[in-house]
Amino acid sequence: ERRSSVFSALRIYPPVSMYTFRRAAVRSQAFRTVKRFRKRESGLGWYKKYEEEGPEGFRKYDPPTPFDWASCEPSKRSKVFLDFAVDGETRGRVVIETLDDILPITSKNFQKLCEAPKDSWLSYKKSGVHRIMKTSALVAGDVEGTNGRRSHSALGRRYFEHEGFYVPHSEPGIVSMVSNRRDENGSMFYITTAACPHLDGRCTAFARVVEGMEVIDEIRALYSRHEIPVADVTFSDSGVLKTGEDELVAESG
Repeated sequence: ERRSSVFSALRIYPPVSMYTFRRAAVRSQAFRTVKRFRKRESGLGWYKKYEEEGPEGFRKYDPPTPFDWASCEPSKRSKVFLDFAVDGETRGRVVIETLDDILPITSKNFQKLCEAPKDSWLSYKKSGVHRIMKTSALVAGDVEGTNGRRSHSALGRRYFEHEGFYVPHSEPGIVSMVSNRRDENGSMFYITTAACPHLDGRCTAFARVVEGMEVIDEIRALYSRHEIPVADVTFSDSGVLKTGEDELVAESG
């Protein structure tokens, strides 16, 4: 009798398909997301920023307005270098000028990561390019080796705040922090290969490539699958350049 009652129940209430379960789960997640947005609990921190600072907190230059790199105090700026290698073979050096006079904290973080020795926990010397977006930028600087899933600053904490959106992403060669959320700057950075206006007001651009843009173009041309380079693109060396009387002397750890 018990078995017959079970079978009769199954006939009355047929098993629910996995498709139905999945559809219900997706709908539930969608409702929760909408609820969070209505309460301003999500938005990756940008809603809260708007409530605190208003439109002024999102003021930015309109691309393609170029940044005047001769403004402020260029004499206070530093130059760092990154030596690119593909599958262990050196491809060339890229020299980057950082805006120490305008964005000192972001610039200092980048310099410390370049200077750190290879055996250091936080060093660009053991990282590289983990993503190649053919029409916009290279993504690099995952010092923890998680293929772009984590980022860590050299300032004693994982993330630090945005200093300001003073430089537009209006040309190739702009170096900018990767930031998916509000005030989430760590070690990962972009090197643009084209104008990227979608990054304005969200990512802090703090430097530019002054030598070696041909190396960036060569890396951009590498074969990739789903924006992940098939070859191993690494930084064989990095450091800060200081101007001497006759030459630039590399100070690398």
